[in-house]
Amino acid sequence: MKFIALPVTQGDAFYAERADGFRVLVDGGRSRGALPELFRKYTPSRGVDILVCTHNDADHAEGVIGFLDSGLDCKELWLPDTWVDALLSLPPAVDHTFGFLEQRLRSGGLELQRVPAERGGDLQEEAWQVVFPQLQEEPPEGQPEETSAVENDACRILIGHMLDDILPAIDEHLEATRWIITRCWKWPFAYWEWYWIRRDAFLETILSDVRRLLEVAKLALNRGVPLRCFRHDPLRAAGVPGCPLIPLSGRGVKRIVPVLRRRDAETFWRFACLTTVNRSSLVCYLEGRPGVLFTADSDLRDMNMQCMQEWSIATAPHHGSRDNGDAYGRVGKPMVWVRSDGYSRVRPCREYLEAPGRRFCTLCRGSGRSKQAIRLLLRGKRWVPLATQPCECNRGDKG
Repeated sequence: MKFIALPVTQGDAFYAERADGFRVLVDGGRSRGALPELFRKYTPSRGVDILVCTHNDADHAEGVIGFLDSGLDCKELWLPDTWVDALLSLPPAVDHTFGFLEQRLRSGGLELQRVPAERGGDLQEEAWQVVFPQLQEEPPEGQPEETSAVENDACRILIGHMLDDILPAIDEHLEATRWIITRCWKWPFAYWEWYWIRRDAFLETILSDVRRLLEVAKLALNRGVPLRCFRHDPLRAAGVPGCPLIPLSGRGVKRIVPVLRRRDAETFWRFACLTTVNRSSLVCYLEGRPGVLFTADSDLRDMNMQCMQEWSIATAPHHGSRDNGDAYGRVGKPMVWVRSDGYSRVRPCREYLEAPGRRFCTLCRGSGRSKQAIRLLLRGKRWVPLATQPCECNRGDKG
């Protein structure tokens, strides 16, 4: 088995290939244009069996869009189920969707002058809290019921069949979102006039999240890529029969989509918000002796790690952020830790540096070394680095 952390500019993009030929790519980094080139350069493959998009953050999902748009092969796409719920709730009329957003932003007391577009930092969580101040990290009521379909196909959905009736709505919403973000077109509805006064960072963040959601759906639909969606439920996580990639954060679900379905703006925006929640990231373990744990931005709370062998590869949660420091204790085993990151003054955290095992970073804090691809090959029962330098992060700094 082989593992490669692709040297994306920012975010995560992890490729693994088993000896039996099974291939998986988990996330794609921030650049949709760079990902296909990096994939072709560092892997011998023309595609993957499973493409996983763990959650709707730019540094994970933009490269997934690039992969789907590049013509690289993908037999299945795995997503958290909130993505599909959001798409099935998409209103037919664009003005209803954005009218609801505008009303929520105004009622939230958003002052454009105090939130300029040049403001730094990660605005995603703060931006969505303006729209849904008390949103719980659970799907809203009224979602479709699960079915007891054939077990081997219990969570496999053909996107083309499922989303055919809302493809025109996806196209219209995508076009409107791009216009608003780029300011290339004056939106004809009066309630958008306030946006043109000053470009607003909160609004741009929310619209960018929605644009990614819609673009992934459109590309998968046009290519006829089968989808498996997983509900975040770590206590009842279940694998897919016959598949060596094991979801640890949830269970596969399949829904019967009724002919008449509630499609309203509030339900859509709520599910769109839930696609960005780090804690609900799709976490998977690729079986091997040892294997690979893909943690995304999860804190690994309530997840069963018994199936995972010692000295497996484990990707550092949330790029080694202090917010996910408890995750290392929840793993509780010596691992080969792999951290993908851009330039950061605060990452990785102390817990990452002190976690039992070995460490490799695509870019180490304070090392002065250029970004590297991390290539590890399984020889016997040990992961061996190939042209890869170990972690040189400054252990004296606090993360």
